[in-house]
This record gives sequence, C-alpha cells and structure tokens, in this order.
Amino acid sequence: MSMVPGRLRGKSMLLITPASYIWWTVPFFGIASIAAALEKAGISVGMIDCQIIKGYKKKIMERVKDYSDAGLVTTIGNISSVIDIVTQIREYSPKTRIILGGPHATAVYKELIPRYADIVVLGEGEDTIVELMQNSDISKVRGIAYWRDGSIEVNPARPLIEDLDRLPPPAWHLYDLKSYRFADARVPLVSLSTSRGCTHQCIYCTGFIHGNRIRLRSLESVLNEIDYLVGRFRAQEINIVDHNFTHYTERVKQLCGMIIQKGYKNLRFNLHSAIRADISDTDMFGAMARAGFNWVGINLNTALSTDGTRAADREAIKKTKEMLRVFNKLDIKVRLDFIVGLPYNTAETMREVIATVKGLFNGNPSIRAVSIHMAIPLPGTEFYRIIEENGRFLRDLTTSSITYFEKAVYETDKLKAQDLNYMYTKAHREILRNPAYFMRILKLSPGVFRVFPRALKYFWDKLFLEGYVN
Repeated sequence: MSMVPGRLRGKSMLLITPASYIWWTVPFFGIASIAAALEKAGISVGMIDCQIIKGYKKKIMERVKDYSDAGLVTTIGNISSVIDIVTQIREYSPKTRIILGGPHATAVYKELIPRYADIVVLGEGEDTIVELMQNSDISKVRGIAYWRDGSIEVNPARPLIEDLDRLPPPAWHLYDLKSYRFADARVPLVSLSTSRGCTHQCIYCTGFIHGNRIRLRSLESVLNEIDYLVGRFRAQEINIVDHNFTHYTERVKQLCGMIIQKGYKNLRFNLHSAIRADISDTDMFGAMARAGFNWVGINLNTALSTDGTRAADREAIKKTKEMLRVFNKLDIKVRLDFIVGLPYNTAETMREVIATVKGLFNGNPSIRAVSIHMAIPLPGTEFYRIIEENGRFLRDLTTSSITYFEKAVYETDKLKAQDLNYMYTKAHREILRNPAYFMRILKLSPGVFRVFPRALKYFWDKLFLEGYVN
C-alpha cells in the first residue's frame, strides 16, 4: 500500500470518473474542472471516464503506471466502483498515490484513509489539487486529510474560491463529448457553471461542499465560456449545473438577453439541477425560453412541509401549478423531482404528496418526466445526523454504492422501512404506470431511445416485478 510520507511530489495525474449505476451518462463537471486547473498549472493530465468506456479496468491498468497520481471523484452512487478500481490500482501499481475527492469522500474520509486513499481532498478541489501536486510537504496544503505516522491527519480547511472567474473552463478536450446520453439531449453535450453555493439549507443536500451562500461568476465570463464551448466543441446542448441558478431572477434575465443577442444557432440549455417549486417570475421563464432553454427540473420537495403536519404548502403548490402552465405555453419541458421518505414524512403525508404529484402530472402536459427518489441520508448532511441520533441505518452508506432508486436504507420508530418501500412503489405505480406517461416520454425525440433500454429495465422492475406493494 502506498503511503504519502517519503514519496516525491507527483507531477502527473490520471483522473478517473468511476462507473455509476444509472441509465444516463453526462461528463462530470467537477472532475473536468479539476483537470483544467491542473493543466493550467502545467501538470500532465490523463482522463478515463468509466461511464462510457467498455473494459475500463483494463484501460486504467494500461495507463496508470504512466502517472505518479490517480485521482477519483466520489459520490454515494459510485463509491463501490471507486473501491473496486482503487483496489486494483493498489495491487497493480503500488507506487501510485491515490487521491480521492468529491462530496462522499469529504464526508467519510475516515473510512477511506489509508486503505482506499492516501489523500482525500476536502471540499472544493481546484486550488487544493494544484497545491498538492506542486508541494512536497503536504502538511502545508490546506483542505486535505491524509495518513501519517499511523494516524489520519487533517490540515486546516481551505476557504471557498471567491473569484470564480479566475478558474479556467473545464477540460472538455479530454472527453469524447459525443458519447454521452441524457434523455433527448443533443450532442456534443457539455456542462456550465455560472455560480456556486445555495442559500437554502435542505437537510438532504451536500451543501457543505460549496457553502450556504451564492458566489457568482461575471456574466461576461459566462458568455465568453459559451462562445468557447460553441466555437471549439460545436456544443449543441449545455447543462447548467448551478445549485440555485434562478435565485437572482434579474441576473438570469440579463444572461438570457445576452445569449439571445448572440444569436447562437442549434444551441439549447438545460437546467437539470432543479429549481424551487415556489418561483413565480414569468418574465424570467419567458427569457429562458427565448434563450433556448429546453428542459428544467422542479424540486417539488421545496413546496412540501418539513414539520410533518401537512403534505404541502398550499401557496407553493399554487405557484408550481402556475409555473407549469407558463412552461407549457413556452414549450419548455419539465422534469418533476420529489423524494419519498424524508424523516418528517408520515404514511399520511406521503399519500398526500403522491396524490399531489399525480394531479400535477395529469393536469400539465409540460411535465415530460417524473423522477421519484427514495430518501437517502447522505453522509455529511443534516439528514444523516438525524438518522444517527433518532433512527437506524439498514445499509452501509460509507463504502458501498446506493442509488436513489432502491429500497429504504434507513428507518425510525415512527417511519418503518416497510412503509417507505410501500409508498415508494405506490408512487411509481400510481404516477408512472400510466399510458400518458410513456407517450410523453416517447414524444421527446428519437434521441430518447439512446437511453431507453436501461431506462426500460428500471421502470419494468419498479412497476411490475418488485413486491413492495400488497
């Protein structure tokens, strides 16, 4: 097992996006941004995206010895793949220094060091990874945890990056951008960040990575990056990955106006990270439509009660209905997201939520997809702390992958796993087992069939095979 002390500083890094167990694939924005920061600092970078490469383990072993370091991004959805890959690297190339980052590693670094990682980058990684690769004395590098003298050391935290404009555009040239698949997205498909952070402190969100305040890029830098994406990569679809893109509505209108003035041809935008359900600025929605927004996600949980006394905030649901009517007129497609089984839910409120979502879907053709998530208390979140103190975990949430599309992973005395599983499958069968739903999916475009086989298996399992519902 390679350990950090005594090793020379690395001068090259193989960045690896692990495999994930979902039916769509998008290039990870975070690791592409890390790659760009390293290249800007003159450090040689290689890239392997296991989401799209067949036989990726063999490819990794063929290349890893050419690099001093291997860096992997971690989420709760790919941690099993991370551990599998790292274990092989340890055996095949024991001198390779393993560096992990991302929200999951940040939260559970104590479970990963030293067996699966020499170093974990805590929080935002662009500045930390560059300093780490350039500095032979890692005790001076802020924002990392590592193994030294038989114990885990944690250096002082690194401040959040304030000047986002100084970060280079993500290193999309390291990717085969035509190989990714997401619903009816056109290719080449890339991602764009105009801000970081979110003022809302949802208990289920890993906001500890980017903080609870919004840091903005200048609109000029955003527009320059769009020019770059279109000019160099012929981008036809751009995913906005901001945590709260629509927080500053006037800023969104201004950006959309700048995009409209540019007159880009065959360029669309998606806002899959989801907007709050209580937004009601119709002028902003109109500007987004004119700028070429094709999809938006709506997080219905932002309209739901958090005290268990009722299923939904009536005023927020009223605003959601108005928003959906506007999106329908503007021909903007909507994905409605909601979570089943948050700790303040009860069987009764979950029934009300399912009925609310069903009513929204039936009455609003702008909703083209509904994403029903099983609640997962992600390590590092307030949700996780609540279950630690008041419930029981039914799965290992630190070193094994969990998706939002499986059985309950926790329970409390008031909310049993059996009830969560029942309501989760009930939601799928009442909302998605509906001919109208499949017709809306099939009308998207021929591109939807690129992800259809894996998606069909998921829906078949959820709607017909799983025995959750009596």
